[in-house]
Amino acid sequence: MKALIIGMGLLLAFSFNSCEQEKVPEKIKAAFNQKFPGAKEVDWDMEKNNVWEAEFEMNEKEMSATFDQNGKWLETETEIEEDELPAAVKETLNSQFKDYEVDEAEYVESPETSGYEIELEGNKKEFEVLIGKDGKVLKREKEEEDDDD
Repeated sequence: MKALIIGMGLLLAFSFNSCEQEKVPEKIKAAFNQKFPGAKEVDWDMEKNNVWEAEFEMNEKEMSATFDQNGKWLETETEIEEDELPAAVKETLNSQFKDYEVDEAEYVESPETSGYEIELEGNKKEFEVLIGKDGKVLKREKEEEDDDD
């Protein structure tokens, strides 16, 4: 019986310690709150390399933001509808990616760049492309086979 009580105590202590490791550091929360005052329904996750991601709602938009372990903002993604894309981006999609359909679209910004990250599907393939506000393709991922079929 005594061994069972000690074992349960150790298990409880280990569980508490695991939860503490997942607790968002205060400097990261402070940086988030300063950058996104008014954010609602904030849900935090630890990503690789000690990067914290907050998923939240703000201005009636679904958003996510990442911060490094020191509270430095890394990136924000805002989900948007296809009809919210600027004309120059739509023109690029129609001319360079006319055989593909937009599956998802997000406005992405970081200290280095900003643009529209668009997931495209077609011809049993899918990939993401980053297009600047001016319609210039900034980045294109390698196409992968679409497993949804």
